[in-house]
Amino acid sequence: MLLNEKLQEIKAETERNINDVTTKFKSLIEYNQGKVLDAFLSNNISDFHFNPSTGYGYGDTGRDALEMVFAHIFKTEDALVRPNIISGTHAIYLSLRSVLKPGDCLLTIGKPYDTLQKVIGFTGKDPLSLINQGIECRQVPFEAHYDFSLFDEHIKKCPKAIFIQRSRGYTLRDALTVEKIKILIDYIKEVSKDTYIVVDNCMESLLKK
Repeated sequence: MLLNEKLQEIKAETERNINDVTTKFKSLIEYNQGKVLDAFLSNNISDFHFNPSTGYGYGDTGRDALEMVFAHIFKTEDALVRPNIISGTHAIYLSLRSVLKPGDCLLTIGKPYDTLQKVIGFTGKDPLSLINQGIECRQVPFEAHYDFSLFDEHIKKCPKAIFIQRSRGYTLRDALTVEKIKILIDYIKEVSKDTYIVVDNCMESLLKK
């Protein structure tokens, strides 16, 4: 058997072996493509939205349309999609700072990412960290996710916002599932309806719809 024929045989066998996996991904691609097309149609997206408008950022219809598309796809009330948000840490900091002011209290469940610890103020001496801006920041053990009684003392003091990080980051724990996050949020809302909940929803499974 020639080398090329052998390689073709190996290729065909490999494709047969992974057929179930590729079928799932093809189904996922079609599902997500349909969501994007539906968002474009629902928000009347046209070539007009891909052109610049003023240059000053006022009345930027393309930017506004892009954010409507994101909100539609992710089923949110609104979305903020800007090129000047340079990282995930930056986006989370903006979310936290938008709901917290000096004198408020932030509660994090477990230990956030290293970069987030700096902008929150748990580590480092960043003058623009939340703590250095007069915002009280506390951590509760990640185990509070399993034992809600660990929350009681902290939630009774009415934190203005609670931060939940789905990914394990650099800690030795499992990533949270969407189902577990929902249970946790439902509990928090029962105890304190006015508390903002900020979720870093990274590490989403590729095969979940």
